[in-house]
Amino acid sequence: MASLAARKTMRMLRVGTWNRRQIGSRQSGFTLLELVVVLAIFGGVALFVFPKLQGFRPDRLKSASRHMTQLIHHVALESVMTKRTYRLYYDIDEGRYWVASPNELGDGVVEFIAVTDPLMRAQTLPEEIVLMDVVNQQGEKVDRGETFIQFNPIGVETGTIHLKEGGREWTLIVRPPTGRVKVYETYVDEVEVKI
Repeated sequence: MASLAARKTMRMLRVGTWNRRQIGSRQSGFTLLELVVVLAIFGGVALFVFPKLQGFRPDRLKSASRHMTQLIHHVALESVMTKRTYRLYYDIDEGRYWVASPNELGDGVVEFIAVTDPLMRAQTLPEEIVLMDVVNQQGEKVDRGETFIQFNPIGVETGTIHLKEGGREWTLIVRPPTGRVKVYETYVDEVEVKI
């Protein structure tokens, strides 16, 4: 019976309920020391995590060269399939490039106009990326104004594109006749590369 009487006077707490005597005797909340310790822990974690997260930012130079390479492949295939001539124009001063196709004006006069196909629409490089120069099919290194690489139904003419982001320079070399593109993660003159 004593144990039965002890159970009646002993206060039983259930999970999720509070002991009312403790609430009245102590203020609820966090002390300044507890807050400082938690902030120090978060600061330490951030010190190690944030530099790692910066490595996950997109590589704009790699992305731009990949897009340019895919466009060159697409235009080469489109030229073969449609049996038309295309030109991939580069505006070096503006950092833009676009695809153009011939439009016959009569009397043997041909004008190249921009293609409206969404896969070949005009593109502008991000601000951080500089179109340094383009070596066209005549072997001329053009570092100002506009130039182009020509795509014919029988193949692509050679060309070299140099891109720069900060201290990094990349080279894209277009190989005839297939339009295969070789990418180098440095500045390479085409004459340095064995075909």
